[in-house]
Amino acid sequence: MKNEIKQEDINLFQKERKGNDDFVIIEGLHAFKHAVRFGAKFEKIYIYNETKILQIAKKFLKFKEYNYLQKNYICISKSDFERIAPNAIRTGIVGRAKKLINLYPDNNGFVIVLEDPRDLNNVGAVVRASAAKGVNSIVTIGDTSPWHTNAIRGSAGLHFAQPVLSMNSIKELLDTFPNRNVIAVSDEGETVYDIKINSQSILIFGSERNGVKQSTKKISDKIIGLPMQEGVSSMNLATSVSAFLYSSK
Repeated sequence: MKNEIKQEDINLFQKERKGNDDFVIIEGLHAFKHAVRFGAKFEKIYIYNETKILQIAKKFLKFKEYNYLQKNYICISKSDFERIAPNAIRTGIVGRAKKLINLYPDNNGFVIVLEDPRDLNNVGAVVRASAAKGVNSIVTIGDTSPWHTNAIRGSAGLHFAQPVLSMNSIKELLDTFPNRNVIAVSDEGETVYDIKINSQSILIFGSERNGVKQSTKKISDKIIGLPMQEGVSSMNLATSVSAFLYSSK
């Protein structure tokens, strides 16, 4: 039996896609899997093709994740599903979950900082790579919310694997994570291959067009570069973060 979705829920899903509220919208089975695995609590889970989605989910999810889905999903019509999650129509599952940020500033691990990122898919890919490596936290500085639905889709739900925060300034960053080395990742300075990096360092990555701001470089303890072939001026942001994380000593 299909339930009719309420207009207030449609409004919430549209509003909370931006990632600025206490709840976030998670689209797709892969993102749902990781979110549940790392402790996400869903207020609503909608699917539209009940038989098909549950069959796929049973093969794809672990028992705990599948059991959570089975107990909490609400089946709605395809037309209602398209109203709240048109980009997830292929996977047929979307959920509204409480944002989870368990911050432990003194714990070991890199703090990955993205200065003025613009591409939400890139932000998500950075979160995914950072989760695979195991970092302390991921911080964006600027007006782009790292919890936007598109970023969560790009991370495959791995926003819940470690703290992901949005801050307004470098000062707020340093106040939150005091007594750490600050490293600006650039195309200048010593190369990542030649220097040992403290695992509690703050690694700051700039935008692809402008790189790390000069003002940020001035307050950094070191500027470290990732060597590239002559003639190549920049790499994709997520690729740069991944390469740096897995190249650092």
